[in-house]
Amino acid sequence: MYQQIVIIGSGRVASRTLEAVLRVPERPHVVAVETESPLTTALGATCRRQGVPYSQIIPRDALVRFFHERPARTLVLSAHNVFIFPPALVDDARLTIVNFHNSLLPRHRGRNAPSWALFERDHWAGISWHRVTAAIDEGHILCQRRIQPAWNTTAFALTRSLADLGMQALVDLLPDLVAGVAHAIPQDPNIAPSLHRSSEVPNEGFLDPNWSLAQASAFLRALDFGKLPLFPRPRVRLDGAEHTIADYRLTEATGSSEQRSSGRSSAHELRFAEAGLHLTVSLESGAAVSDRQEPILSQG
Repeated sequence: MYQQIVIIGSGRVASRTLEAVLRVPERPHVVAVETESPLTTALGATCRRQGVPYSQIIPRDALVRFFHERPARTLVLSAHNVFIFPPALVDDARLTIVNFHNSLLPRHRGRNAPSWALFERDHWAGISWHRVTAAIDEGHILCQRRIQPAWNTTAFALTRSLADLGMQALVDLLPDLVAGVAHAIPQDPNIAPSLHRSSEVPNEGFLDPNWSLAQASAFLRALDFGKLPLFPRPRVRLDGAEHTIADYRLTEATGSSEQRSSGRSSAHELRFAEAGLHLTVSLESGAAVSDRQEPILSQG
């Protein structure tokens, strides 16, 4: 039995992880720590409402000290967390560190996994709860679940669906995890691993006008987080100039038997057609090069 549980992370995923832990009967003492200035105040608000000790600790040295001060047996649940645990903490026998990752590991280790699953047109997307090692997202698997992305789902929608899936899995996993009897298995060696860094953007942020509709759609949906500026705005190179993509529309053409086609329908529009689907890509007026922004989605 653990003496303490630490929730480390940010936003709704960390908040929901905390709520799931608080529903476990006869649980040990729980504390929460946030490692960045959050996009939402969900975790802090949940802690105040539930009377859970809460800290925001951003300096790396201070976080290392925080964990060195934990009790002899501490379970650490990392959920939407940007802090990379150094080897000294990973190898600390007092700590059992478990991380939530929104991919089917070893596929899409690192950052922005749902976007890469869409861009690479994976048949399945999913989640993994895994033990933390010194290498990013390479620890043994405690639990995995999968879903099949819809033909028109966006990165924003898929990220939310995977968060829901991860929380459902955690509820089933927690009794054994808190009791210290959860079984972990190695990641599947038959699946080719991939690792994505925070600076990476699918196809470097450019739509290829020669792509099929399926690939063009996958690219645009992979970068689509609605109004959240988590990726640079997508661009396309046409006639020797770069154009910023303003919007896109992906629709079904009921009863259509139109063959695959793509091309520029006007100065401000690209159109793709394929197997009963239409994709219309709207361009901003005039050529422009948008400033690059780093993705800010947290690890896992």
